[in-house]
Amino acid sequence: MVVKRFKQMNNVGREEFHEHMRRVGRLKHTNLLPLVAYYYRKEEKLLVHDFVPYGSLAVHLHSKFLIFFSFYLCPILVSYFLFLFRWLLISIFKIVSKYFIIYLDATYICLRC
Repeated sequence: MVVKRFKQMNNVGREEFHEHMRRVGRLKHTNLLPLVAYYYRKEEKLLVHDFVPYGSLAVHLHSKFLIFFSFYLCPILVSYFLFLFRWLLISIFKIVSKYFIIYLDATYICLRC
């Protein structure tokens, strides 16, 4: 079991908290943990969920691998894909310009496109 404490809900009344928990308890989705129980006290509010062995989404979003990927690998991949995209555009333009005559005016705008 995992217990989650909510400190930011201290100004929520008892009935409003119970209504929110009833709504949360009715939510059904494959990516949501079912609510097992909840506890209301004026100073603290607690939610009880089943334990997930691989951690929460926040743990995976802020993992060291993701930081490594975003700072080191991502710029390298972006520059590589930009290079490929530029190369592809140049290749397509070379093929098109070989087989078609393209007329340009003085400002390099296509006259018969």
